[in-house]
Amino acid sequence: SAGDWEVSDHLFPEGLDAALAEIRKNGMIPGIWFELEVASDHSDEFRREEMMLKRDGYPITVGQRRFLDFTRPDVRTRMREKVIGFLRRHEIGYIKVDYNETIGIGADGCESQGEKLRRHSEAVQDFFAEMRRELPDLTIEICSSGGHRLVTSFLEIGDMASFSDAHECPEIPVVAKNVLRLAEIRKSQIWAVIHKEQTLRQIIYKLTGGMLGRICISGDVTELTGEQWQAIDRGLAFQEQSREFMTGAKTRFYGSEIVSARTPRGWQAVERALPGKKLLVVHSFPGAPAEIRIPCTGSIEAIYAAHGVKAEISGGELVIAGMG
Repeated sequence: SAGDWEVSDHLFPEGLDAALAEIRKNGMIPGIWFELEVASDHSDEFRREEMMLKRDGYPITVGQRRFLDFTRPDVRTRMREKVIGFLRRHEIGYIKVDYNETIGIGADGCESQGEKLRRHSEAVQDFFAEMRRELPDLTIEICSSGGHRLVTSFLEIGDMASFSDAHECPEIPVVAKNVLRLAEIRKSQIWAVIHKEQTLRQIIYKLTGGMLGRICISGDVTELTGEQWQAIDRGLAFQEQSREFMTGAKTRFYGSEIVSARTPRGWQAVERALPGKKLLVVHSFPGAPAEIRIPCTGSIEAIYAAHGVKAEISGGELVIAGMG
């Protein structure tokens, strides 16, 4: 339960370290998902009201959760043990910090509820910075939490930020393109949620959406066919091949005016340019033209696209057909 963060004997009958050892044996770095700012109603911590943010004298309770008050020294001391101490003891190299509720307009304790919320948020950032100081090799991923954490103060602390919960929706490339105005592409993680009933074209759509940042694979990963995994592996190999465009490249946008992110129409392209080379990530939506044309010269080195998509450079343009 969030708030207690005790290792479950049921989920880890051989202990957590046995699972972590298996991960390392397979050449990977173990990571863990924490929601370290909240306590769920299943936890003992939930009932320690003195530790929680309050409004009008009552613990702020949203759904099944309350919020730890990070301005309190005893909360920070406890979190050092429960989070930093835990990461150190188990030699965990990656932490994903999610945040799935909203405190609201503020809390008691200062001249205004808004001021208390500001001080609390600042204290949360201080704790993230403390994790960084204590564990300099730790990779920290910060959830965007509806976008309000895609700000400079959080992005400077975190190595990565997962950008949206729109990962099950067709608008994910539209959101991802807009996030490029806020976060460096190398820090923007984009979920590609793959389901076993999806076609290869749908899977490739998800993977190319992820190419507007760093692809994160999720979903029915243990139930996919060999053909589906081949499509994923090709996409991951393409992103690895184009990783140089994650830093130092200039970004340019092409396409239709997207009036509605929920029901996009037309097409969009994001160009990442380095001297003498470009990476183009192109998506089409209902109403897109039969041929998409983007200013471009030179030759095509590699392409990752759905079956039937054709691309060629002609007359100073990249001409793409078959995306509908």
